[in-house]
Amino acid sequence: YAVSLFFKQDRAQTTHVEYISQGQTGGQGFYLGQDPFRQVRATDSWLSTGIALPAVGEWHHLAFSVDAAANQSTLYLDGVAVANRGFAIATTSNGTHTRFGTQFQTFNEFFDGSLDEVMIFEGALS
Repeated sequence: YAVSLFFKQDRAQTTHVEYISQGQTGGQGFYLGQDPFRQVRATDSWLSTGIALPAVGEWHHLAFSVDAAANQSTLYLDGVAVANRGFAIATTSNGTHTRFGTQFQTFNEFFDGSLDEVMIFEGALS
């Protein structure tokens, strides 16, 4: 699977923030967002990627691709592969429906900005 989106933050947030989420806590919840140190996080299995968020007030592209056949998960920022994991990160079909700009439960992890061209793919992207 893969998830791709454009985001623009209106201000520098120093809390947990989600751009997109689906699932539930305590399971294999899926999300793309940031931690309080303004680093990208991708799913409950990759809480901190070590990748710093770019400047606020500008549009940026974020993509997350999971290739089960190659056993690889890759994070892209503005078209460049910036981090990867040597395993295919699984998600769950349980929990909440897909949400934009917030976590999948009541954690008040709201995104202060804009999203555009959100795309979800059944297969991995290169």
